[in-house]
Amino acid sequence: MRCAIQVSLLLALATPALARADAVDNYIQSQMRRQHIPGLSLAVVVDGKVVKAKGYGLSNLETDTPATPETVYQLASVTKQFTATAVLMLVQDGKLNLDDPIQKFIEGTPDIWEGISIAHLLSHTSGIKDYLNELNVRSPEEMTPKKIVGLVVDQPLNFAPGDKYSYSNTGYVMLGMIVNKMSGMPYDVFLTERVFKPLGMDATRRSSLDVIRNRAAGYTWVGDRWQNSPYLNPTLWDNGDGGMLSTVLDLAKWDAALYGEAILNEATKQKMWSRGTLKDGKSINSGFGWGLDELRGHRLIAMNGGRPGTTTNLARYVDDKVTVIVLLNCDAEIGRISCGVARHFIPSLNFPKPITEEIAPARLTAYTGRYEFANNFMLTINLEDGRLVERSPKLAGGFWSPVSETTFLSEDLPIEMTFDLGGQGEVVGLTWRSDLRKKTVPRIGPLIHDLEPQADPDPERTGRVRAALESFAKGGQAVERAENLTPGAKKDFGRAARSDLAGLQSLTFISQERIGDRGIERHGEKVAHILYYKFTTPKGTRYLLVHLTAGGLLTDMDVVDN
Repeated sequence: MRCAIQVSLLLALATPALARADAVDNYIQSQMRRQHIPGLSLAVVVDGKVVKAKGYGLSNLETDTPATPETVYQLASVTKQFTATAVLMLVQDGKLNLDDPIQKFIEGTPDIWEGISIAHLLSHTSGIKDYLNELNVRSPEEMTPKKIVGLVVDQPLNFAPGDKYSYSNTGYVMLGMIVNKMSGMPYDVFLTERVFKPLGMDATRRSSLDVIRNRAAGYTWVGDRWQNSPYLNPTLWDNGDGGMLSTVLDLAKWDAALYGEAILNEATKQKMWSRGTLKDGKSINSGFGWGLDELRGHRLIAMNGGRPGTTTNLARYVDDKVTVIVLLNCDAEIGRISCGVARHFIPSLNFPKPITEEIAPARLTAYTGRYEFANNFMLTINLEDGRLVERSPKLAGGFWSPVSETTFLSEDLPIEMTFDLGGQGEVVGLTWRSDLRKKTVPRIGPLIHDLEPQADPDPERTGRVRAALESFAKGGQAVERAENLTPGAKKDFGRAARSDLAGLQSLTFISQERIGDRGIERHGEKVAHILYYKFTTPKGTRYLLVHLTAGGLLTDMDVVDN
């Protein structure tokens, strides 16, 4: 089997593919310049053959090491498809059932977890809190999967199992534990013996402190320069939710295996790639370890991964038999890059060019600002060279072209946004549309440089804000003792010290805005006011959005650069 897969993955660079390759190279290089990406590796598989495998830029800036198809990257959440595969292989072996309650396998679980099954963990419908994104765990101490689970067992469920979808890394940590218990091997050893070795995926392994040949260094763009990404405790980051390392060439072998039945039979793959169903009958855009989508009528099975110093994407256009694999060593808008590459190999993914209309500069400026795309996730829209640009890594990103006075089309993805106006013509939000999604997004407020500085109307309030920020810089008990914070803010900011606030030297009021009618919530509390500040630390000057409830309690804050 290993030999057959390797033969099927020989490069097939016919003349048409070479012509596309030049266009793909140009596209990748333009994205790297625009997004400040130091190194990127790409593989494109068409009909089971790798038609393009190439590295761009540098995998290590300090040693000038080029990125290549053999460069090893942390996979982050792309790991989840492998953890799900391990669980499903045990189901095929008769050792597990998807309906099994997790209490059969995880010790010390609370009674409120009684209705949670393996299928709930696989589909992110368990209600268990996410230790990374909700509890903000960033412990420097040695961690184990058991310790990670111990952090959430005393937390209430977000919802009853099966009622809603909410992405949970914790669930995949527990799935790795279940694989260990039922196979007698750590999840990565099981995968190595049952998947990676048979497929010849020799570079794929669990992350560790070992010296690993060809491993990419991770970077973060700060201000106008690169910095090494913060140290990531490997015992916190090497579990079933995101702990694997791999290369684009190894993932191409994995993609080839998914078209056959060497690892999972057809019935099992159908389960893995079927949309989950909630108790109310609504379907979700998630299978087991994969996201399920559709772009301009093309079925897409894909997964993104991200953490400091790495962003990853494996996108399978299964009806077209085209797969795009992108791995890079920083935070970036990788879904946009992946889709842009796919458009070179699937022409019908392209969409008509927008009808360019002259939009008054004042109107374009009015559209800039910050918008609450999801709870605690801001979409930022700015102007560059007289055009709207959106720079949020989790969304489409890039430039938008007008199709009318209020509607704009992404230049890279089939996504449209229409700005919503209030009774006085003011911008109150936008409507975001893709093939599968329509979402109303309220406006938070303008960008910092568009604010007219005001005199501070309440210096005592600013003093309370400063005290809160100083407690955030310390974390732990300092936050717990702080006054004028909502319970949700205390939980979040108390879990880890905010180094970006350390050594606070000055805090200067800029402006404020009432937004109580926009339905924005942070940490479970409705936001009534936004306060804008400039602050200075030994690291430099930045800006701050402070979210207050109607009662004046601080429920969240965002550090921004403009």
